[in-house]
Amino acid sequence: MSGSAFEAHEASHIVPVPHEHEAAPTEDHAREQAERFRKVVALWVAVLAVLLAITAMSHEQAARHAVLDNIHASDTYNFFQAKNIRQTANQIAANEVEALLVMENPAEPVRGQLETQLAGYEANVRRYESEPETGEGKQELLVTARGYEASRDLALIQAHSFIYAQVLLQIAIVLGSVSILALHKGVVAASGVLAVAALLLLANGYLDIYHL
Repeated sequence: MSGSAFEAHEASHIVPVPHEHEAAPTEDHAREQAERFRKVVALWVAVLAVLLAITAMSHEQAARHAVLDNIHASDTYNFFQAKNIRQTANQIAANEVEALLVMENPAEPVRGQLETQLAGYEANVRRYESEPETGEGKQELLVTARGYEASRDLALIQAHSFIYAQVLLQIAIVLGSVSILALHKGVVAASGVLAVAALLLLANGYLDIYHL
């Protein structure tokens, strides 16, 4: 091999081919972008997981409040019925004593005793009907029971919003995880849309803007 041929051969190993020199940085840049994309989406999935935990806790609290309010309403109505039975019994006794006073017109001291009994029965009837001091009259118990029912219904409405938000967040997390593997921005965008809808439902659960 001549000297010039040998130098040309050595130069071909030292000087890189132009297209190989340009391809390497492009591949490195693509890998960097892919890695950056994965890190951003991983952070996004972590944020969604936190929101999911908050939503799940909110749903659990709303469901528990609904159950407790329903129990309180049932107990209050039972107490109301017990008061109603006692009031009816005292009213019947008062009617019987009043009938004795009218029909038999007893003499003293029997008449005085009957009138005292009648006054006691009538006082019990009034007390069972309304007792603002203790809040245990029929009228007060009815208001209390309806208040528990209203609170229960509100908690159920909140629970519906929270459970729908929870489902959307779970789907958004799945889409975010898929986008890490697929490196597809469209999947992340779909995850973002679902996350926004879930946030609106979460806010609706707390603010009671719209009943689902």
